[in-house]
Amino acid sequence: GSWYYLNEGYKERKGALEQMKYEIPLPEFQMASQKGLLRKTDLQGGYAVLGKVERFSKDNPVIRESEGLFEEFGSSMKMAMLTYVEEYDSSAINVYLTSITKDTLSRWYFISGSPNFDNIFKEKSKEHLALIDTFGIVRNYYDTNNSTEIAEMAKHMAMFVMPLMRRGDLVFKREYEK
Repeated sequence: GSWYYLNEGYKERKGALEQMKYEIPLPEFQMASQKGLLRKTDLQGGYAVLGKVERFSKDNPVIRESEGLFEEFGSSMKMAMLTYVEEYDSSAINVYLTSITKDTLSRWYFISGSPNFDNIFKEKSKEHLALIDTFGIVRNYYDTNNSTEIAEMAKHMAMFVMPLMRRGDLVFKREYEK
């Protein structure tokens, strides 16, 4: 009985890993964000989702789908959302982030400057999100206008990010009582 379900879970995770191909490494960067300077090294050890927009609008599909993923996975210090904005409007971004973030530890960065990540999205439309692994490698792209692809992205993130979120977080109640 349980062997069957374990095997099915293994097959599903293996299939998801096979979809995660080596696409392109994230370039080294040091960019301004609403929280100060952000470097590629600040992201190491966790997953990241990168999107790119011309100008900030909460109705943009990249922002809209990023917000859904942020609501699901944003509480993890092992997950960062990156949105590159070509025409950066800090006041609109700050108002938006204040309305959706619950704490100051949230890791959704709106960035601008150089590099502009054109090489990452060169063969994709601007309405794609890129999933970046713990080593800074883009592993897959997801079309924000395709609900099936966004569901796949959420599934991949649940498989790979959630175990990182749980690792080291197990503390028995009696430990707090000491």
